[in-house]
Amino acid sequence: MVTSIFVDTCALADKGLSLSCRLGLLDGQHLVVLKSVVRESLRLRTAPAPDKQEVGQQAVLTLAELHSLPCVTVVLDRKEPTAKHPDDDLLNRARAVQGRILTADTLLQERARTSGIGVVAMQELNDRLRTLAGELGALFPPLQAIGEGEIVTVHIAKLGQHEGQGVAYLGDGRKLVVSDGAPYLGATLDVQVDRIHRGVGGRELLFAHALGQS
Repeated sequence: MVTSIFVDTCALADKGLSLSCRLGLLDGQHLVVLKSVVRESLRLRTAPAPDKQEVGQQAVLTLAELHSLPCVTVVLDRKEPTAKHPDDDLLNRARAVQGRILTADTLLQERARTSGIGVVAMQELNDRLRTLAGELGALFPPLQAIGEGEIVTVHIAKLGQHEGQGVAYLGDGRKLVVSDGAPYLGATLDVQVDRIHRGVGGRELLFAHALGQS
């Protein structure tokens, strides 16, 4: 018997989800997207913060792509949410039908397991993708172990949202905002990490200040 898998927003925002489906890791599964998740995705897509906009946009794109794949069944559930927060709605609905939750959010994963609800972790799917083909490692690089206070060398790729900021990207794809990085646009320099912000779906955004060109 195929159980329903309830998909949250951060899983939809992970590019590994559609690739997992295309490569057969979720063949025959019944993926359910709740109205609360659709609403959250649309809300994030129009949020003021660019990082939230990216999450919402990717979630909407993934949902559209999943509908075109013959290997999985995608159901847009039209019932009104059982709770105000999408996470609570997901837990309630999965518990009611003995379903599972598909998410990249480690906190939601822990809540589900504590409640006796099965979990399909995006981290595990991405690990299986790396195993299937070594070349996919470039798409899903391991996170660099970086903490506050550490010094890293980065390339300032573009200007930031606020005056004086520069933006760089780590090898694992994480975004790093350098508060005084604008003068170094196009250059490589050493920066010191000031803080690490955990955003929507557990995504990390790093903030740093410049130490000078390397």
